[in-house]
Amino acid sequence: MTRRDALLLRLQSEQKSIMQIPQTTLDKAVDFIIRQQNDDGGWSTEKGETSRMHYTYFAIWGLASYAALLVRKEHTEEASEKGVHWIMQNSAKNGDKALSISLDEGPSPTATALAILALQNIGKGDLTKPEWKKYLETTRRNGGWDEISDVSMVGGERRVYYFRSTPWIIEALVRSGEALDSETIREPLKKHKKFEVSSGDS
Repeated sequence: MTRRDALLLRLQSEQKSIMQIPQTTLDKAVDFIIRQQNDDGGWSTEKGETSRMHYTYFAIWGLASYAALLVRKEHTEEASEKGVHWIMQNSAKNGDKALSISLDEGPSPTATALAILALQNIGKGDLTKPEWKKYLETTRRNGGWDEISDVSMVGGERRVYYFRSTPWIIEALVRSGEALDSETIREPLKKHKKFEVSSGDS
């Protein structure tokens, strides 16, 4: 099975689960996502805050899933295109070698991986720069990626996330052509397994 076939199967699976939700609920959710988009094309926790790659990735993914149902497609395309513009602006800021969590920060493996996934989810994988994959491959340290993937305020407390970076980066590399049995993928998977608890959760 090709990567394209696997992606199509995944989208079809998502569509089946989405179609169980009333259309009016979907419409309201999409309207909310679009209303929350910042003027620069990205998204954050709230409209007007600095756009961040995590929220932009999830917003574009949501819009792509909705547009795949061919309902009010034009309604989502403009917002998605603005999101893509923000991603490419982010890349240009870093000399098209990598991307940042926000336009105010330096290059980040997590942000670069999320940009690759966002573009592929929306059918614009051809915009992915070869340098992004090379950056991901060269930023691996001690078998994986220990980057802080995000810092969020949750209930008034600052919460730092580390381990979720690795799965996103691995998926981005594999969807960019990296072989599953390559050392670049095998070693990070071994390292990530350390986060697994007895129930099988991470």
